[in-house]
Amino acid sequence: MWIEEFIDWCARRDVPLDFLSTHLYPTDVAFGASGQARHIRRHVDATYDDLVALRKIIAGSPFPEAELHITEWSSSPSSRDTIHDTVFAATYITRAYLRCAALADSIAYWTFTDVFEEGGAGIGPFHGGFGLVNEQGLHKPTFHAFSMLSRLGDTVLTSTPHGVITRDSATGALSAVFLNYPDDMGTRAVGSETTYEATRKLAHIGPDRSIRHTVEGLAPGTVFRVESVDWEHGNVAEAWHRMGEPLNLTPAQTAELRTTADALRTPTLTVSEAGVLDIDVDLPPWAVLSITQAPNPLLPK
Repeated sequence: MWIEEFIDWCARRDVPLDFLSTHLYPTDVAFGASGQARHIRRHVDATYDDLVALRKIIAGSPFPEAELHITEWSSSPSSRDTIHDTVFAATYITRAYLRCAALADSIAYWTFTDVFEEGGAGIGPFHGGFGLVNEQGLHKPTFHAFSMLSRLGDTVLTSTPHGVITRDSATGALSAVFLNYPDDMGTRAVGSETTYEATRKLAHIGPDRSIRHTVEGLAPGTVFRVESVDWEHGNVAEAWHRMGEPLNLTPAQTAELRTTADALRTPTLTVSEAGVLDIDVDLPPWAVLSITQAPNPLLPK
């Protein structure tokens, strides 16, 4: 990253430093002097450890107030990494953002879409492109993960290794995100793969996770919308795989996949007469779940 060298260069020349920006990835490919490639697969908390290290470097530098912006980040720096298309990536990035967001002034996911010219266009609708949406505009599980994260409030009420409950300081609205990054993964990250079939071995890693929380002091009868993406809901690349992985989608196939991509599981929860919201759900492996207050149909929009 050359962060220390950059800080030293600026300090020795009395150049003001307002911010530092860098790219962080938990996987990469290194090439030796002989040209032989070595695949690097780091642990699940590699991004967190990197950010902690960067914060220490900045705090001990002549520019302790400098902002830190991560202008590229995802599960891998490859635009042919099929993990990008999966529910596994959605769970991984949700976990990482909940752990890491407070450590940086910004963390930019790389990228919005698979329409990406560096390295050439990818072949087929799911070729491991960087995007949250593919060339046809189909929402990947990662898209839904970011949608869920965007609904969180600015005040954290409780935080666990498996999710957070928040409140919006302006509106008072309660929201939450929970996830099941399987304990059986240990310290492993989701890694990197070059075929969709190769990613599917992660699907069998479990078990379910029980999420139990009680929130008091809410308005009785308030309805909360629950939304989850998992192996059976919103898993568009798996649906494409079951189609036979067609490289050129027909209009009918595209329409079918579009429906599948957004067919998330959407039950509701209701606050009791005592003003208590009981959150009692079992998350299958790799699920990401959002809880948000539903609009009151009796109130004007």
